[in-house]
Amino acid sequence: MFADLMPADPDPTAIADRIAVVDLGSNSLRLVVFERLGGALFPLLNEKVMCALGRGIVSTGRLNPEGVALALVNLRRFVALARALGVEHLAVLATAAVRDAIDGPSFAAEVERQCGVPVKIIDRAGLNDIASESEMSRLPRRRAGPAE
Repeated sequence: MFADLMPADPDPTAIADRIAVVDLGSNSLRLVVFERLGGALFPLLNEKVMCALGRGIVSTGRLNPEGVALALVNLRRFVALARALGVEHLAVLATAAVRDAIDGPSFAAEVERQCGVPVKIIDRAGLNDIASESEMSRLPRRRAGPAE
């Protein structure tokens, strides 16, 4: 359905002008759409929905059923929004709740089936890498002087 948002064989040298990320977290879903202008990314849309996927996971080992239903409705909406905004590359990233829940993999498969976009479940090490890269990207860059 929305498979055109994710190229089957992405060209690593191609740079999308409009990209989006969906963060499938334990408490919320967030869609951020970015426009690339030169080497910078500018947010065009930043939307968050509280779904509480991880509520009760400690006692049940499963995702919160009400949160799953709410997440699926909003993920379909997020993908439709991304498509309407002309997004060329969409990444759906799932973290702790989906990673740790017994039914996390089946939820990710259902998201892929309903939305037509693959879900990447980020492990703890990958999450640390993403956080480090994000923090590093915020640091001011030192410009080389004339003698360098």
